[in-house]
Amino acid sequence: MTRRKGQNEGDKAIADTPSVTYGDTHPSKGWARYTRYARYEETGEGEGEEMKVKTAAEIEEFLRPVAEEVGVEIIEVKWDMRNRALTLFIDAEGGVDLNLCEKFHNAVDAPLDELDPTYGAAYTLNCSSPGLDRPFKTERDFLRHMGEKIEVHLYAPLDGKKYYEGVLTGFDGKTVKFQTEGKEKEIPLEACAKVCLLIEV
Repeated sequence: MTRRKGQNEGDKAIADTPSVTYGDTHPSKGWARYTRYARYEETGEGEGEEMKVKTAAEIEEFLRPVAEEVGVEIIEVKWDMRNRALTLFIDAEGGVDLNLCEKFHNAVDAPLDELDPTYGAAYTLNCSSPGLDRPFKTERDFLRHMGEKIEVHLYAPLDGKKYYEGVLTGFDGKTVKFQTEGKEKEIPLEACAKVCLLIEV
């Protein structure tokens, strides 16, 4: 949802602005995304200006109680400054579909109005599942998918290979451990270009 806070009296109110809802899914990549935003007249206001925003960490911390109430986990908060968009990536036991994205999106509307992450500037809010091909970025990502099949892409060949598939068995913050071809493999995280869930077609 696009928000414009701190308007002067007489400015066009957000309640009077037509809203647009957009939902999309991509089954082959395992993601769903929900976006709702308000359209404003193209006045050119704010174009070319750098938008001041609150940090992703602050937003995630603020919205965590809401996520727990809805039954989801916020796994990443990402700003797209060029498009003035904030995306909340969520995960849940049993997966995330479009309906859950919409439910969480609606749940964070009022709290985000209170937090005002853009200090009154308009922005678009997206709520999205992570997608099966999303790279693991944090320790939580690895722990969440322990025992699942993963893809490991390397910067340089190791034992003659730059790509491995296997079952994730461990992660200590520095080393990725997985079972592949009947053997336990350990690869330094710094050697990995990308680790993600294995997409089986």
